[in-house]
Order: sequence, then structure tokens, then C-alpha cells
Amino acid sequence: MVLYFGPMNPPAAPRSRRAAPAAIAALSLLAYANTLSHDFVWDDRFLVVENASLASPARCLLPDPFSRQGGNFYRPVQLLSYALDRAVWGLAPFGFHLTGVLLHAANGILLFLLFAAVTGNRRAALAAAALFAVHPVNTAAVAYVAGRADLLAALFMLGALLCVFGGGEAAGAARPRAWCAAALFALLFAVAAVYLGARLWPAAAGLVNPPSNPYPFAWRFLTSFKVVAAYLGLLALPVGLRMERAVPLETSPLSAAVLLPLALLLLAAAAAARRRSRAVSLGAAWFLAALLPYLNWFPLNAEMAEHWLYVPAAGIFLVAGVAFDAAWRLRRAPAAACLLAVLASLTALTVRRNADWRDEETIFARTARLSPGSPRARYNMGNVHLAKGMWRDAVREYRASLALKPGDAACRRNLGNALLRLGETGEAIAEFERAAALDPSSSDAHTRLGAAYGMAGRNADAVRALLEALRLDPVNARAHSNLASVYTNQGRLGEAREACERALALDPGLVEARFNLGIILSNLGDREGAVEQFDRVLALEPGFRPAVRMRRRIMELPGYEGDAN
Repeated sequence: MVLYFGPMNPPAAPRSRRAAPAAIAALSLLAYANTLSHDFVWDDRFLVVENASLASPARCLLPDPFSRQGGNFYRPVQLLSYALDRAVWGLAPFGFHLTGVLLHAANGILLFLLFAAVTGNRRAALAAAALFAVHPVNTAAVAYVAGRADLLAALFMLGALLCVFGGGEAAGAARPRAWCAAALFALLFAVAAVYLGARLWPAAAGLVNPPSNPYPFAWRFLTSFKVVAAYLGLLALPVGLRMERAVPLETSPLSAAVLLPLALLLLAAAAAARRRSRAVSLGAAWFLAALLPYLNWFPLNAEMAEHWLYVPAAGIFLVAGVAFDAAWRLRRAPAAACLLAVLASLTALTVRRNADWRDEETIFARTARLSPGSPRARYNMGNVHLAKGMWRDAVREYRASLALKPGDAACRRNLGNALLRLGETGEAIAEFERAAALDPSSSDAHTRLGAAYGMAGRNADAVRALLEALRLDPVNARAHSNLASVYTNQGRLGEAREACERALALDPGLVEARFNLGIILSNLGDREGAVEQFDRVLALEPGFRPAVRMRRRIMELPGYEGDAN
């Protein structure tokens, strides 16, 4: 939406002026239509599916989301957009992906309007927006629900720039009073200041952690030249796209990986200066200025990420649009055919790249294959194998991840889980102990360690670990349930029953706690109560074999008079 400072009733746009935005929207929908059937993947789980704050839009503006969304950031507008989607669609992925596609289409239209207004070259602006709409480098922002931060940031940035540069005034029309415009911009500035404060306050209060990078500034600065060259390469030839990229750091200013990109950037700047094209200069400046926050001069959690190109890439697309306009002026038909061929090719690549995001197994497998040096990619692939019951494959991936990042407590916890499934209890305990040492404030780490101790018959150690888990998180239902199991092994049936009832009060659907209560009641001689608990277990999970066996064993005992069905 454009804030118009010209006449109050500007003339309606002719049909030709409406055709360009419609074409950009159609290209966006064509390129990303196949994402509408995709599932939630990667960070979508804790940002959307597991984020209790989304149940109420108002809660997204409060400090509570810091501890619930699982990330070291606070983005109230992004969370609010998820909450609105959830209010309309529930947790159906279709609605969240539809919002992403519509936001991308809106950004393409705003980009066209802005570039056309600033450069006065609608043809170049249309070509730039068309390239923006279909280029596959944008899939990491559009096809990925968690990438909505890039979409929203672009939407508000483009809208603000269009407010400044997109207005017009018909001849002889009266200007609005200066104080009206000043008041409007003062209001916008105040809103921006409040929002900025809301974003910075959590970090200042210690509620979230700022991104960290352990490398010296000089190394990050030198590496940034190589990163810029890599980004330009992806825009020119968008193949091998992936979520994780390992970029070796450059430590010498005399490295060819530093000098060559620097020389090319200087040559490009000289060429742009000689051409004296306002649009080319704008495109180059746009690319570098928008990319500056992502060059790791201020520490980030990665050297390079494709979704960081979402806004900067528009500057390169504008330069390409100027080239198309120049070719059009020479020979229209070949220029149009070339542009259409490029758009068709990019759309096909985008549709293909979108398919990588259809579910977690697909995106994790591709990322691990293309970025074997990424510990997070290997860890995520291990999680896929763990969920499918492929324990040895999970162990292999977790160990590969830990070889790259030994201090990953979450990876060690999951490795311990896989080892337990394989019956390697001793190795599992060692991994859980390392995980608890790496993250001593994690209730989950102590819960898993206590469960492993219990499986090994180390009941005293198990009780100590589980009580520590409950000290850290008194409402940890699984820790209560595991403690009940250990108490049962020790013959402390009264305490075991009390712990089990606490677990079920916190989580009535916790199958393990319900099964443990059945065992406890059986040991206490309450056969009917035990069978009732096993029946409730089987109602929650019909294939739970231990409950079937225990129920049958109780019914076969002499003197049992309960329902044998």
C-alpha cells in the first residue's frame, strides 16, 4: 500500500499498469504452488507446532515466547503472523505455506513499484521483479515456514521505501499541509522506535542470547569477500542449493580467495561508474548495502546462508533488468525470447528445489549429502533415522556430527537414546553423563541419565539423577514417571505410586507413567486397578506389548474375578 502525498483522488491506473503486478503475482504462484502440500520441517517444529504461545496472538507480544520457541531471538511480528495463521488454519501446514507464497508475491509487486518509481524504467523494474519472483535462491525463505522472518522484513522495508519514493503529484494539485506529513512520519518513527526497543530489550535483560562467532574480526572480514563472490555465483548459476554451507575461513589478506573477489568488485564498481546509469548504481548499492548485515562483520551463527540473499538479490536483479532493457531497445524479439527462457529455466529450478522441502527426511538427507561437514545436518539426519527405528544409522550420523561439534549436548542425548535401543547401556550412560556435564541445567539430560541408570540396575544413581531433574523442572512428568519406576525396583511402592500419580496429573496421556502405575498396583495386590490401568494404556497405544503381557498374566492368576475380555 502506498501512502500518497499528492492529490486526494489520483487518477485510476490504466489496465496496462495493473497487468505488471498481476504478472508478478502469477509468476510467484506458479513457482511456489508445489510448496502448498509440504509439511512442517526443521525449525518449523518448535516455532509453530510446539509453540504454545501461538494459541493466543496477544501472548506473542509478551516475554513468554522467549522460553517457548526454543531460539535465541525474539520476533513478535513473526510470531504474531504464525498465531494468525493458526487461528485460521489450525496446525494445517497448507495455510502457513499459503501465507508465505502470498507474502512473496506481495514483495515482488512492491519491488516492481519501487524500482519503477525510483528509476523511471518500468521495463527494467518488471524484469527485475519477475526474476525475484521465480529465482530458486529464494526457496529457503518462501518454501520454509521458519523463513517468514525474511519475507516480513522485506515486506515492511519495501513498503516503507515506497512510502518515501513512490508518491506522485498531479499538476496544479494542492500539497497537503507540511505538518500532516511531519505528524505521519513522526508516528511511523515512534512505532519503529518502540518496536526496536521491544526487540533489543530481551537481549539486554539476558532473556535471549546474542549470536556468537568465536573467530577474530579480521578473519571474518577477509572471508566476507569470498562469501560475496559465492553469493554472486549462486545468483548467476543457482545449482547445488542447500540449507547449510560450510565456508572455510580466510586468514591471509594475500589469499587468492580474497584478492580475486576484491578485484572483481572494484572492476564492477568502475564499470558502473563509467556507465553512469542510475538504475545500475542503485542495483549495485542495494546489493551491497542489504548484504552488509549478513557479512559476519558483526558475529552471526554462520558464515553464509541462502535465505540472507532474499533482499540483497533484488539489486542484482535490477542490474539484470537494465541489461534486458538495453537489449530490448536494440532487438525486441530476441531480448524477449531470452528473458522468457531465463524465467522458464529459473521457474523449473525453483519447482525442483521446492521438492527438497516437502518433508524433514528429504531436506535433511539432501543437506547432509551436500554439506557433509555440517554438524547440524548430520545431527538432523540422525534424528530422522532415530524416528524410523534405524538405530545403527542414527548412531553413525550422531557420531559424525559429534566429530565436528563435540560439545553438542542435544546430539549426545540422542546418541544415548539410540545406543539404549541397541542394548548398549554402558555406552549410552557414558553419553548421557557427558550431555549432563555439558548442559547441567537441562532437566531432560538428567531425566535420560536417570532412566539409563535405572535400566543398568544403578538405582541409587538413578534416584539422584531424577531428583536433580525434578529440582530443575518440577513439572517434568517423564522424570516423575521414571522415578516411580526406580522406586518400584527398590520396593518403595508407596513413593512409587505417589510419583506416578504426580506424573499423570501433569500428563494424563503419558503411556509409560500409566503402565508404571499398573505395575505398582499389581505389586500392591490391586489386580483390578492394575488391569484398568493396562486397559487405559492400550486405549492410548493399542500395540503396547508390555501392557498386553501384564494384563494377560494378571487375568491368568488363580482367584482373579475381573473382566477377562
